[in-house]
Amino acid sequence: MFSTSLRAAVATVSTLVAASSAMGVGTAAAAGSPAPGVQSAPGLVEGIDIQDYDVALEYRAASTDMNGHATLKVNAAQDLSGFAFNFMDGQVSKITVDGKAAAFTYAGNQIRVTDTKLSRGTSFTVAVDYVVNRSGPSADKHWEETGDGFTQDWSFDCVTFPCGTDQNDRATYTFRITTPKNVTGLAVGELTATKPVSQDRKEYDYKVRHPIRPDSTTIAVGPYTETTRPGPHGTTLRAIFPTSEQQASQPTLNSMSEQMTWMTGKLGPYPYESYGIFNPLKGRAHSSHGLNLVSGRGPIETNSTTVHEFNHQWFGESVGNKTRNDEWLTEGHAHFYGVWGSTPETRGSESGFATEMRMFYEMDQSARDKGGAPAALKPGVDEGLTRTGGAVALFALRQKVGPGTFEKIERAYLDRYRDQDPSTDNFITTASEVAGTDLRGFLTPWLYGEKTPAMPGHPDWTLTP
Repeated sequence: MFSTSLRAAVATVSTLVAASSAMGVGTAAAAGSPAPGVQSAPGLVEGIDIQDYDVALEYRAASTDMNGHATLKVNAAQDLSGFAFNFMDGQVSKITVDGKAAAFTYAGNQIRVTDTKLSRGTSFTVAVDYVVNRSGPSADKHWEETGDGFTQDWSFDCVTFPCGTDQNDRATYTFRITTPKNVTGLAVGELTATKPVSQDRKEYDYKVRHPIRPDSTTIAVGPYTETTRPGPHGTTLRAIFPTSEQQASQPTLNSMSEQMTWMTGKLGPYPYESYGIFNPLKGRAHSSHGLNLVSGRGPIETNSTTVHEFNHQWFGESVGNKTRNDEWLTEGHAHFYGVWGSTPETRGSESGFATEMRMFYEMDQSARDKGGAPAALKPGVDEGLTRTGGAVALFALRQKVGPGTFEKIERAYLDRYRDQDPSTDNFITTASEVAGTDLRGFLTPWLYGEKTPAMPGHPDWTLTP
């Protein structure tokens, strides 16, 4: 019998991308118009490579505005007379470059620093004073207000701090969140300090030591309590609940320990120091470095969603993907392991796992007709569509090379591309090298073909028209 969570996954296969737009506030400039002297480069990060962010945010009760200060350590990727980065829904009051005030424009959600000459390879520091507006035009997409705080679980549009929006622009981070003493500041990374800043306010400092993308950052404020427990292989497990619901922490930690033991048995050591479940009063399922936001109340149990999001710490966070058509590398893997590890029946039984995967195989041709192959999506199709097709392709690969070789491929790929964003070709090359045979001819139809191939070892599996 198919699990409820897997049936829910089927319902998401044809989800389309939801587009949104918003207008920023800043010094006068026509929205979307180039600032004088800015040299363009491919992508939204124009000629710069951001290495590190230090972000300070000040939360005050009964206000949706937060004062912010961000210090960015940057390298010039080319000769520049100016550069740009993105920030949505806020206001920018001051920018300095290496301590000197810089001219800038802010419109169309892009900050353009002008009249700043920098040679290729130069390292420099940009400091930005700004205000975050949680009630801005894109508020419904990015913020969840809880009355005594908020959750924010999607920074790809740079709503929390000015950032580069190139998905491959990895950096390290420090977050310093100041709050009233009766609520807690939370962020991705390791909690490095908690200190009073006044009689009624406190600062929470978090450090992300591994380079991650801006869309992997998460912050929240509210009446939360964190419970920790040592996890497998020297890790720390974190359960963060509203203080009034803290009784759910221990069963959640038990579930997390079970997931950690199973996943590390398949993929090798966990790539970070800690892993946490953050269960706010409201929220969205979203995996980020070291902190997994989930919605709902009560203990978090092992199911396909929680295992899927946990797997993203390996495939998605530690090892990302280069382009939109490589998204199957992260979503496909997460779905594959989410199905496999969701119940005792699938974790402990090859036939149970195959029974669940057969459902997704049978619907694969319909998914290809609608959205394209896993690594060849049609325009306008949500990358999430790749999760089922990518998982089916991985199951086919495992059938082809055998479970032992498949596990070696997975571990070698994760080790080779840690803290990087590889391509589909990188995965195929790694798989071929580990298997000792060229798998390109086998994997190409699965990843790029219009027609779903026959599943190795299962001649009785058929496709739904």
